[in-house]
Amino acid sequence: LMANIRVNNDDLFFFKGSFVTETRSHIPVWAMRGAAVRGVGMGYYFNVTFDDFFEATDYVRKQSLDYLDMKMDVRIESGQKRFFISPNDAHHKALELQYASSGIQTSTPLMTIVRYFARGFSFTNAFRRSVLSYLSDEKRLSQFRPEVGPEDFAKYIHIHIEEPELSLDPKTQCLFINDLIREAFYRGDNKRPDDGRQLGLMFATHSPYILNHLNVLLKASYYEKARERYPYIKPEEIAAYRMDDGEVEPLMAIDNKTEHHVINTIDLSETMEDIFDDYVSINE
Repeated sequence: LMANIRVNNDDLFFFKGSFVTETRSHIPVWAMRGAAVRGVGMGYYFNVTFDDFFEATDYVRKQSLDYLDMKMDVRIESGQKRFFISPNDAHHKALELQYASSGIQTSTPLMTIVRYFARGFSFTNAFRRSVLSYLSDEKRLSQFRPEVGPEDFAKYIHIHIEEPELSLDPKTQCLFINDLIREAFYRGDNKRPDDGRQLGLMFATHSPYILNHLNVLLKASYYEKARERYPYIKPEEIAAYRMDDGEVEPLMAIDNKTEHHVINTIDLSETMEDIFDDYVSINE
């Protein structure tokens, strides 16, 4: 810190990381106990996810859950946040998130966090909390002579998601991924904030449905009409890997017929075929 080091302004970047843990289904119950309690005994990553969701719902008071044809409303009652889930067609009354199905409990916090970082997260406030508080603690605030501000930095948000498919049926998994991609990459009618932020989604998944559906979104990027129907993904926007026996195997490939970029999911469909083969083989 005492060295005379100068960094070119063009080399300054602002990175924000968010980790959405697979234990996020506990968020509704912990939220009822109040933010101050946090996830005692739940570990660091749960607390990070919980904090991001609680901060997100300061900004997001109505969250669409189109993949379920439902929505979440955030209400403040007796100084405490409460989260209510209701169908878009109002065919039954709202119920609290903690009493919703497990799929709703795991996917709602994730969708809310992604929407917040896509639209509402303030880089300026984060800059003040991190850099300025550090300089103040070190009693070096008077020496701070910035040549650029947060508005001048290239801004990146990386959201690491454990098991996005948790407790969702195969069809809903695909619809859910559509909504996540649309929100993160500003497909359709979504409007990007004018601060130039760029989001990256990183999934760790065991779902063959998600990987195969990503191929649909990849293929849609090659066709104009399909781009109107799907939240398409461009080939340069995606990478896919498989962990197999401790080895990392890249899954991106080129389709020999179309020459389109695809994810090689052949091995990931074999289990269903094996089950079918076992079924038809039983005849005595």
